[in-house]
Amino acid sequence: MERDGAKDDSGGCEPAMTLISSGWPETQAGAAVTWREAYARVASQAPLGDTLPIAAALAGQQWPGAAMIVFELRDGVLRAHPAPGRGEALAPLLDGLPASSAPWWSGGCEPCRLQSAAEWAPSVSGPGVADPLAGLEWCWSRRILTPAGEVVGTLTAFLPLSDEPPALSPARTAGLEAAAEFAALAIEQAHFVEEITYRVRHDPVTGLWTRHHFERRFQEWRTRSARSAAAAFLLVDLDGFHRIQEILGGETADDLISAAVARLRASLRNGDFSARAGEAEFYVLLPDVAGGAELERVAARIQAELRRPFLVRGHEISLTCSIGLCPLAAGGEDRECVVRKARAALAAARQLGRGRTAVYEPSLKMVTPERLELERRLRRAPAQGELLLHYQPQVRVADRSPAGVESLLRWHDPEVGLVSPG
Repeated sequence: MERDGAKDDSGGCEPAMTLISSGWPETQAGAAVTWREAYARVASQAPLGDTLPIAAALAGQQWPGAAMIVFELRDGVLRAHPAPGRGEALAPLLDGLPASSAPWWSGGCEPCRLQSAAEWAPSVSGPGVADPLAGLEWCWSRRILTPAGEVVGTLTAFLPLSDEPPALSPARTAGLEAAAEFAALAIEQAHFVEEITYRVRHDPVTGLWTRHHFERRFQEWRTRSARSAAAAFLLVDLDGFHRIQEILGGETADDLISAAVARLRASLRNGDFSARAGEAEFYVLLPDVAGGAELERVAARIQAELRRPFLVRGHEISLTCSIGLCPLAAGGEDRECVVRKARAALAAARQLGRGRTAVYEPSLKMVTPERLELERRLRRAPAQGELLLHYQPQVRVADRSPAGVESLLRWHDPEVGLVSPG
């Protein structure tokens, strides 16, 4: 799309702007930025803190002397991204205002007079406070819309003192529209990237981290945590969840999982990490555990919260959980070993019945890669003719006479020889 302005070296017709604010990266300070370079920032997925000030600066070319700010709408609040110049001083005073209370939010693309500072910048107004709007008299604002019509912010100019409202010529209007379109593109792309990133890292049903993201964050935590810090890892499994899912259906099961996770998170301390590791299985990392007593209190809270009945889609559902708990020694094992230990503890908890917690001990058997390989070869043994039938005589103790025989099935593995029954 062509814009009115000075030609660049390539022969195109692109207006250049000079960035003189110390807030810009050093490589851009004092450099001319063209529309092509501005769109290249968007193509490279530069952060909004970089791209939106460019949009404001491009718009500011239309009104020299104006304080030009792009406001991004996020969760009902306006975030200010000013162009270099006076807008940088004004933006912090207006940043964070709710859109509903910002007078320029409903601007209709026609300049209007600024009213009192109390109305336009309430967070900084008061006795003895300098008027942040001193020297400014007019405001022009245009809502920033995506192609789908979603309002994502405003392009706003605060203009100097003048008896008459600043004129909006066709050329000026076209320049402002182009800057607003650029801002809309930057905001829409940034929000899309944020949404995709969130979906990759978070479970869609519960909002918890995914297993893969948790594992990466766990390794990061182990790398930066103090080697003297004690911690614990919990593997929490909802007892009988699959049966509930089969009887009541997937939607009810999802609602139940969401309700259970809300209680799980409420049971944890600030700073604890949690993730959904499976359909009804959750990872929990408790950093900086003071001792075994605190660990038991956290596990007891989780058990108590999940034991209370749930009311989901008209069904009252009773639920319990089994917890495998693995204390983490300072500078301890890697993630895979920790998970295997917690899973061994979880298996021990299940053997005790529903709604129980077990702590890992060295005496618990873990499923190791070697054990999995042994099981794989054993499943193959019958077809390979590796199982042998042995007979062991039974003898009477009194007179040592034969009383019978005991038949035993033994496995002769070609790699390790005769395998012990143990």
